Amino acid sequence: MNEQTLTPLLDIRDVRVLERLRLKPRKSFTGRVRGERLAKEKGVSLEFKDYREYADGDDLRHLDWNVLARLGVPIVKTYQDEEDLPVYLLVDCSKSMDYGEPGKGGAVRRLAAAFGVVASRAGDSVMAVSLNDGVNRTRFLRGRRGTVQLMGWLESLRMDGVRPVSYHLKQAAKLMSRTGLAVVLTDGMDQSLGGSLAQLKAAGHEIWVVQVLSPFELDPGIEGDLRLIDAESGAAVEITANGPTLTEYRKNLAQHNSSIEETVKRFGGRYALVGSDAGVSQVFGEIFKKGGWVE
Repeated sequence: MNEQTLTPLLDIRDVRVLERLRLKPRKSFTGRVRGERLAKEKGVSLEFKDYREYADGDDLRHLDWNVLARLGVPIVKTYQDEEDLPVYLLVDCSKSMDYGEPGKGGAVRRLAAAFGVVASRAGDSVMAVSLNDGVNRTRFLRGRRGTVQLMGWLESLRMDGVRPVSYHLKQAAKLMSRTGLAVVLTDGMDQSLGGSLAQLKAAGHEIWVVQVLSPFELDPGIEGDLRLIDAESGAAVEITANGPTLTEYRKNLAQHNSSIEETVKRFGGRYALVGSDAGVSQVFGEIFKKGGWVE
């Protein structure tokens, strides 16, 4: 990837860090296209296995030109014992994601773009789904061309969803036909999140949750009479923020975040809490690498 393919989501320094990494799921998933991620079994067979529809970024060397000439449909050949990793980027587009400074919406876009770059580097397939009203997803994308398309798609997202993210996750699960790695990028402000994650787990996906909160949400650090407005419902409530109130807030937030983390880990997945002000290189080069998410 060069500077001409970059968008405001990532700069060249981020890309240089990301292109040295690859995703490290705990499970092994059977792939449908030839990639750089080979199956764990000893040896790799080049025996023909099946056909499937062409996806953006696929290696044209595996295109069946006879089928294309006869039917006008691009079809690629797949091979036995070869494996790519289906990666689903599930991006929370709730109204609450438009909150914060820096905004949480911008943070999840950047992180999703970064996951796309890392997956592309390993030859994995990426499908991005917006957790918002209506179906908005990409096709499976591969390679550098697919990454550029992913960037454009992410930039077009609007953080204006009204329904809870748990509802949209359940809808997204119906679109995820291939078992793979489900990366959920959300602020986690939904008490029903655990139930929808259970549905992804039941479908056989490995679940990674990246919870993104703004610095103010993580630690308000202010006192006085405040009027709080729910970003999604518009409901307002008057509170007096003082020492005990802030202490209780931090306690409740920690318990809520811990419940998400415990659920994800019970399902055999990974969880990380990230501030919306954290840089992409910091998150991937330090937090994710130290946590075994990437190598």
